[in-house]
Amino acid sequence: MKRSVPVLFYYATTFVDHTNQLHVYPDIYGQDELLQKALNKLQAPSAGSNQLAASGKMAGATASQ
Repeated sequence: MKRSVPVLFYYATTFVDHTNQLHVYPDIYGQDELLQKALNKLQAPSAGSNQLAASGKMAGATASQ
């Protein structure tokens, strides 16, 4: 290809269908464990604060909503 084309890969191990039934699929790439570890590192946000903004993870975000 002469031009690069941006590509987004979406990987999910859960899916809610049109009848609101949850379907869980095997995590063949091991991403669920990595996500769980990252989520466990976050503290529960206090009322009125934005945890991601307070930690500096989101550029340009503010702590107040």
